[in-house]
Amino acid sequence: MASHFALPAAMIPADVRDAGRAALLDTLGCMVAGVRSSECRAIIQRHLDRGGKPESTIVSAATRVPAAGAATANAALAHWFEWDDLHDEAVVHPSAVIWPVLLAAAEASGADRPDSGTEVLAAAVIAYDIASRVGSAITPKSHTGWYATGYSSAIGATAGAARVLGMSPTTALSAMGLAATAAGFSRQPLLDRVNGKNALCAQVASTVFTALELAQAGVLGAHNFLAGEYGLNELLAHGSADIHSEFAKLGHRFAISEVSVKPYPCCRATHQAIDLALQLRATDPDVAQKIAHMHIRVPRPIFEMVGAPFEPGENPRVSAQFSIPYTTAVALTRGRPTLSDFDAANVSADPNVLALARKIHVEPFALPPGERLYDAPTELSCETKAGGMVHSNTDVVIGSPQYPLSVQDREQKFLDCTRDLLPSHTVNKLIAAVNAIEHDGLEPILTSLRGVRIAER
Repeated sequence: MASHFALPAAMIPADVRDAGRAALLDTLGCMVAGVRSSECRAIIQRHLDRGGKPESTIVSAATRVPAAGAATANAALAHWFEWDDLHDEAVVHPSAVIWPVLLAAAEASGADRPDSGTEVLAAAVIAYDIASRVGSAITPKSHTGWYATGYSSAIGATAGAARVLGMSPTTALSAMGLAATAAGFSRQPLLDRVNGKNALCAQVASTVFTALELAQAGVLGAHNFLAGEYGLNELLAHGSADIHSEFAKLGHRFAISEVSVKPYPCCRATHQAIDLALQLRATDPDVAQKIAHMHIRVPRPIFEMVGAPFEPGENPRVSAQFSIPYTTAVALTRGRPTLSDFDAANVSADPNVLALARKIHVEPFALPPGERLYDAPTELSCETKAGGMVHSNTDVVIGSPQYPLSVQDREQKFLDCTRDLLPSHTVNKLIAAVNAIEHDGLEPILTSLRGVRIAER
């Protein structure tokens, strides 16, 4: 891991750098979209009111704040609408933690340096690698109640930020150990259907900066944070994770090229059912009115996350984003789910969607040994009111490395994220700034982010 931490930027393949720029742009879009949230605007305002050393940019704010605050607020924005990417094998959201942390750290240490963009891109490659390898080793062996992003992305983002800040490998390892010690995050907010789930990445980013500051002050973190007697392998995976095999992939497989980009602003576990529903609708645009009953079979871990009968509850947006019955009903009735489908006021507004959601029943099956969670087959069977039967299934996850979004689809997602928040000329400038990050550095990107204008709702 120490040698990978020092990986020269020039040694990173061109296609991996391309993937890094694409991941950055996708995350920036998600961060801009998050400004629509009143909760996120309140988080931004609290950091602005608190003040402090003007180090780093929060999206939509002209005034800079301390780096830790900027990273925390931007991580909340990035993950708020469940539109950020996922490393399917590790079951980790890397970008919503890594990019807010790296941008804040880089700006605080000198975003106007000519090499700032090149170094941030290299640090991101390292951060994604470490986060995904930790997650790929531990997540399959741990209790599903642990939020893998909490420990995996915390460790990876800490490594990347330590490089940006110029820490030695030894100090960086201390920082990673400190982050790992504090990175036990529970998925209970998801089960409770509260928006605390969407703020988890903000809490992770805050943990990262605390670890970095402690390490910079000379506090020593445990170097055996993964394999020690009380390391994460033992605590989370009962010592059964094959960490050495995963870390042997460093420098040979680049995880930033392995992330799945979400086409829909809802939990990844709903996407295969959405895709099957969209296929039915493409065949018969009126299919929603013809359905008597629908059954969808998914792996048990997915059922536990998103398979319950739909109830809007006290947090309709979160309930809808984590519901196969709701998202499938939206796809059948309206087509491709959009952000507006998850506005709290809209979730309960369409009686046709709610009635159809009640006809959709999700059933679990045991995930075969060795089968990955997000590309296990999803099966749909539908009985029509006329008595006909329709069956379909898929093991394709659109947006995954195996079935990537087209360039046009990724551009459209970015436009959807930034619509009404950035004028078209600023959108074009931001896209150009990301593409030129290794030549022009970070400042053009940060300048565009300060130009986001909040649309009151």
